[in-house]
Amino acid sequence: MQEFVRYRSAEYPGSIASFRARNTPAIFIRTSEALKSGPPDGWELAEELGVVSGDRIIDKHFPNAFWETELTEVLRALSVDSVVVCGCFFMACVYLTHEGAPERRFDSQILKDGTVSSDPESIRMLMQIADSVSLEAVFSV
Repeated sequence: MQEFVRYRSAEYPGSIASFRARNTPAIFIRTSEALKSGPPDGWELAEELGVVSGDRIIDKHFPNAFWETELTEVLRALSVDSVVVCGCFFMACVYLTHEGAPERRFDSQILKDGTVSSDPESIRMLMQIADSVSLEAVFSV
């Protein structure tokens, strides 16, 4: 397994607490190519994310979290029309989920400083072309 280096100090664990404090849903997505028949024992999200009992966790098998998952249906049931995407592997998971949202008629922005990657230049490059928002701006409306 390739070692993952965090070139950015992702702020998304603190962001989750900010969303919770405002009764805004946070949905956790976990991924693995090996999850063909469901999550194995021990497959857990990072402790620093602060996942609590009752949080919605969706397993995915493709980089875009909307692809072949129940994410669209979950968001519709919550009457969500806009998503803020953050997480690991910016070039694949975060960016492709961000791009997949409008295809399902959701507005989407990427949380600034809410992603990590093994390639910091990829984050800088894609943040120039992707819609992004700071945590402060999300809650200033």
